Amino acid sequence: MAAIIVMGPLVLALGVTLVITWPEVPVVPLLSVFLPLGLILPIVLYPVSYTMRQAVDLRLRPASPPDFGAPDARD
Repeated sequence: MAAIIVMGPLVLALGVTLVITWPEVPVVPLLSVFLPLGLILPIVLYPVSYTMRQAVDLRLRPASPPDFGAPDARD
């Protein structure tokens, strides 16, 4: 999930930049921008990606009493 959240926008931005500057691509400025972003964004966006992963997990596998360590509740 974190890879999609971070790498998706980076690849899209890199693609748009390459299309705009195609005949003469400025490699050093692109590397100086996208390399630090690729290293910093996963750390910054970890809480968001973790929350989204938990939300998807709860949607696919709803919580039940054993998940909380509680004994089976019988009415």
